[in-house]
Amino acid sequence: MSTKAVENKHTEKFLMLPMIALVLAQMGTSGDTYVLNVATRPILEELGANMNQMQIATMVYALMASCFMMFGGMLGIKIGWNKNIKIGALLCCCGELVAAIAPSIAVFTWGGRVLTGLGGSLLIPSVFGTIVALYQGQNRVQAFGYLSAGVGLAYGIPLLAGVAVEKVGWRYVYAGMAVYFLITFLFSMKIPEIKKEDSVKLDYVGTALYAVGIFITAFSVSNISTWGLWEPLRPPFTVFGISPAIPGAVVGIIFLIVLVKLEVRIEKKAGSALLPKSFFENKQVMAGLLLNVIPYALNGAISIVVIPYMQLVAGYSAITTGLLLFIGGIVMFICSAYIPKAVQGKSIRKLILYSSIIGIVSFIIIRFALGTESFNIPIYMFGYILFCIMTAIYCTFSGPIVSGAMSARDAQQSGGIQPTSRNIGSTIGIGFIGMIMLVSMNGTLAKELEHAELSEPTRAAVESTQISLMSNEAFESAFEGKEVSEEEMEILLKANSETRKTSAVYSLYASAALLLLLGAYAVKHIPDKLD
Repeated sequence: MSTKAVENKHTEKFLMLPMIALVLAQMGTSGDTYVLNVATRPILEELGANMNQMQIATMVYALMASCFMMFGGMLGIKIGWNKNIKIGALLCCCGELVAAIAPSIAVFTWGGRVLTGLGGSLLIPSVFGTIVALYQGQNRVQAFGYLSAGVGLAYGIPLLAGVAVEKVGWRYVYAGMAVYFLITFLFSMKIPEIKKEDSVKLDYVGTALYAVGIFITAFSVSNISTWGLWEPLRPPFTVFGISPAIPGAVVGIIFLIVLVKLEVRIEKKAGSALLPKSFFENKQVMAGLLLNVIPYALNGAISIVVIPYMQLVAGYSAITTGLLLFIGGIVMFICSAYIPKAVQGKSIRKLILYSSIIGIVSFIIIRFALGTESFNIPIYMFGYILFCIMTAIYCTFSGPIVSGAMSARDAQQSGGIQPTSRNIGSTIGIGFIGMIMLVSMNGTLAKELEHAELSEPTRAAVESTQISLMSNEAFESAFEGKEVSEEEMEILLKANSETRKTSAVYSLYASAALLLLLGAYAVKHIPDKLD
C-alpha cells in the first residue's frame, strides 16, 4: 500500500493502537515531573540540597525541553515522527538512569534532568505531530482528548512512586522510570509510517538564538529567589552592583526579539523556519498557545508551594502526596475523555470562559487549606479537583484551536511549539511563583520580627541566614552554631510559621490573578466553534 493510500485510510477511522503508544509517551513525560514532586523531601535529605536547588532541578527539565522542542518539531517532519519518538524515548531512559545513580544534586540536575529534558524535546513534539498527521476533524479533537486523559492517567505514576519512595527509596523509582521509557520505545513501533519531508531545511541559526534567549530569560527569572530581584542575595556575580536576574532576563528577551525578526526572513528565503509567522501573527493560534501555557504555569504554585508545604509543614508522606495527585488525575482522565463528545457542536468560547472561572475559584479555595502548622486535605482536594477540571478542558481544546488555524505543514510543526509553550509556561510559572515567595517571605519575616525581643547577634544571624519554605527542623538546623537562645528560637519558629503561610497564600492569589489576565485574552480570541 502506498504512503498516500495509508494517509487516506488514516483520515477515515480512528486508529487506536498508535493512540495507545502516544498516550504512553505523554504519560511518561508528564509522570516524570510528578515523581520529582512526591520525592522532594527524600531527595533533599539524601543529596543535602535545599529548596532553591530543588526549584532549579524542577525547572531544568522544562527549560531544556523548551530550548529544543521547536527544533524537535522541525526534525520530526524531516526525518519522520517514528524515528524522532524513538530517539526521544531512549534519551529519556538514559536521563532517568543518571538521576537514579546521581551522587549529588548537581549530577541529578545537570546530568539526569538535562538528558531527560533533551529526550522530551524530541518525544513530546512527536506525540503532537503524529496526532496532527494521523487524525482529522472530530477524530483530532478526540485524539487530543485521549492525550489529555493520558496526562490524567500519569497521576497514577506518583501514587506508585510515593509507595516505592517510602518502601525502597527514590533511586529505585527513577530506575523504574528508565524501564518505563524503554517500554515506550518498544511501543512506538506500533505507529505507522508517516510521510516525511526531506526538503525541510533545519533552522540551526534560529534554534541557537532561541535556545540562548529562552535559557537566559527563564534561568534568570527562575533564580530570582536565590539571586534576588534587585538587591543581590547570593548571586554568582552582580551587574553594576545589582542582582543579575533582571539584566539576564532583558538580555534573553533581546535574543528572542532578534529571533522573531530573523525568522520572517528565513521563512521567506528557505520556505520553512523554526518559528513560522503563522505562530505569532494569528490571534487564534496565540490564544490556543495560551491555553497550553496557563495550566502549566499555574502548576508551579502546586509543585513548588502547595506540595512542599504539605510535606514540610504538615509532614505528609510521599504516599499521601501521590494519592492526592492520583485522585486529581482520575478527574482529568474522565473530563478529557468525555468532554469532547459531550460539548460537540456547542460554544467552545463559553466552555473556556467557564473553566477559567473554575480555575480562579480553585486557587481561592486552596488558600484556605493552609495553616501555620497544618494542612487541610479535604479543602485542598476540593480546590485541586476544580483546578484539574480547568486543566483538562484547556489541554483538550488547545491543540485543535491551534492546528485549526494553520496550514497542514504548520499544523504538524505546531507539534513542537505547543508543548514548547507548556514548558515555557512551567519554567516561567516556577520563576514567577518563586519571586512572589521570595519577596513576600522577606517582607513578612521582617514585619514579624520588627518588634520581637531579639539580641543583636540573633538579628544578625537572621539576616545572614537564607530562609526558604522549610520544616521547623530544617529551620532550627539553619541556626546551628549561631548565638540564638532557646527563647529566641521559639520566637523565630513562630515568625517563620506565619511567614511561610503568608507567602504561600500570596503565591496562590498571584496565580489566580495571572489566570484572570491571561484567560481573559485567550477567551477573547477563541472561535465559538471548531471546524
